[in-house]
Parts: sequence; C-alpha cells; structure tokens
Amino acid sequence: MIMAKSLRRSRAQALLRVSAGIVVLVSAISCGSDKSTGLSDLSPIGDSLVPPADSLPTPGIPAPPQPPPPDSTPPIVPTPPADPGPTDTLTPPSPPPPDPAPLPPIQSGVPFGAVDLWVDTTVLGGPEPFTMSSNSDRPETIVARISAARALRHQLVLTMTGGMHSRYITNGKFDIAKWKTRQNLYDTPEIRAAVTAGLADGTVLMANIIDEPQHSSWGGVPNKELMDEMAAHVKRIFPTLSVGVWAKPDWLPTERYKVVDFLITQYVARYGSVTAWRDAVLAVAKENGIAVLFAINPINGGTPVPNCPVGPTGGKGTYSNRCQMTPDQIRESGAVLGVAGCGLVVWRYDRAFMSRSENHQAFEDVAAKLSSRTAPPCRRL
Repeated sequence: MIMAKSLRRSRAQALLRVSAGIVVLVSAISCGSDKSTGLSDLSPIGDSLVPPADSLPTPGIPAPPQPPPPDSTPPIVPTPPADPGPTDTLTPPSPPPPDPAPLPPIQSGVPFGAVDLWVDTTVLGGPEPFTMSSNSDRPETIVARISAARALRHQLVLTMTGGMHSRYITNGKFDIAKWKTRQNLYDTPEIRAAVTAGLADGTVLMANIIDEPQHSSWGGVPNKELMDEMAAHVKRIFPTLSVGVWAKPDWLPTERYKVVDFLITQYVARYGSVTAWRDAVLAVAKENGIAVLFAINPINGGTPVPNCPVGPTGGKGTYSNRCQMTPDQIRESGAVLGVAGCGLVVWRYDRAFMSRSENHQAFEDVAAKLSSRTAPPCRRL
C-alpha cells in the first residue's frame, strides 16, 4: 500500500514538472519580439504556434484532429463581386445619332449665272434667275462670300487672281511671280477649308485663273504651257479644284493644254451662226482634252448695226460701236450654248439691262431650259 501511494506521488510530481515546463516555454515565447514571423498569418488559431494547455491530449483518449501544418495552402475564399456602383452606370449608353442625311445639291440643272453679280458679300440683284456667278475675289472676303452664297443656295466660279491686268505686269509684260504672289495669299488654313467645304456641297464650282491671255496687255508672254504651270500652282493649294482660263478658242491653235481643266469662251453675234461657232469650240476642246464653260455677252454682243437701233439690236452697248443683244438673241444663244457645255456665263451683270421686263423674261426662259438638263463636270475629258 505504501509502495502504491509512493508511485502515485511520483507520477503526480512528474506531471507537475511537465506542466511547469510547458508554462515556462509559453512564457518565453510570449516575451519575444512582437514582429510577425511571417507564418502566424497562416495559423487558424491566432498568432501562437503552441496550442493552449487545456488542448493537450489526455492519456488514453484519442487526440482530436489537428489543424493543417503551417505550410499548407489556405482555403480559397471566393472574391466577392465588384460593387457595380450607382445603378445609372448600368444603363446602356444611348446609340449614336444616325449620320445626317446628305444635303440636297445647291442647285440642279446646268449652272447659269452672271459675272460681277456680287460686291464682296452683297448680291447686286436676284440672284434669280441666276444659279451661279463669277466674281473677282479678295483674300479678305472670299470665305464670307462662300458662306453667303451657301446661305442663298447659290454657286460660285472663283476668280482669285482677278483685277486689273496691271497688277500682274512688270515692264509691260506678264509677270508670273506677281501672279503667284497674289494666288499665294489664298493659301491659308481658313481659305483652304472654306473652298474644300464649298466644293463638297456644291457652293464652289471651279476657278478661273486669268482673263484673256491672248490680250496685248500681257506683252505676248502667256502661252498654254504657262497656263498649265499656273493651273498646277492652284491645284497644289486646292487639289480638288477645277481650274480654267477665259480665252478665245482659236488662241495658239498648235499648242495644247495639259493641266488646265476647262475653257471659258464667249459668243457674240458678229461671230455668225451660234451653232457653227459652238461646234468649232467643241472641236478645239476635244483636241485639248478640256471642258467648255460657254459665255454670252448680251451687253455688247448684239448684231453690229450702226447706231444700234432698237429692234435689229437691243440698243447701244457700253462701247460706242457695240450693240446689245435682243431678247430673242439671248434666248437662242443661251439655249444652244447652255446645253452644250458645263455651264453658261453671262457677261456681265447690268442692273438697268437686267431690269427691263423683256430682257428679264429672256433670262428666265434660258434658266428654265437649263434647269431640266444635267451638265457634265468642268474637268479635263
């Protein structure tokens, strides 16, 4: 009995010594550095690696399941879906607006108009029955004129290098350097954009680069090769602009245009039959590979009769030996030439002449005939 009691005391003392050792070990660990070891974050029971004393297995009782070792992969926790934010951000965006319908053409039919119908941005008359006009432009006002013409649904033949011939003369001869200096004044972003937009919607039709290169005031310098050089210079600034010259069809008949797109040429009654003259012009144009913008001169292009009596003529013109066309001559020449080319120009706007009822009616009749026709482009053939 005494031996049995002694054995029980020995076991109890041993158990106390083990428990005391564990307490000492726990105290030593808890008094160490407070920096994380990098492993504590993986423990499912806090930041200690040693289980608490009451978790020790009791002799004879199976130990409970142990947590996974520290180097095992922690369970994957599903990531919650992102906050969608305010509900209005989930509303699908509005579809883009449809492309705007293409604008109708500025005008239909064959372009028909007068020279000098404008002063800068002011229309001197109408512009009806005219659908087009040709005017001497200025760099300061060309953008505003294009805008004003668009508002009137009116078309323009630009003349950026117009004005008096003396502007381009040096020592009595045509000076291309002066001409280029003038043309280069239009080489600005604003003007280029205005011309490009005008070409796109039909407000701008084409450009005339010189008036009557055969005229003696130019000193005999111009020829068709020089006209092509000038046309190429304009096209470097305005690549899509059609470029032409106002000249006689029989000027320098052995030479050929190679860059110029069209010829503006004018009929007067002293040339004889309008149909024969038309056919001769079209033949020259075909040889040169160019289009024709026909013109008539009601102010000074009537039948040459002394003193210009009314009846055989329309009355006196602006020169002493020139007569006006009659209304019938306006109708005939306008109808024959207007349908044969890429447009019809009237030289020039004169308020007194245009305001006479018989003349106004003649222009109305020509306009009506041309409105139902489709003109070819004023481009090289």
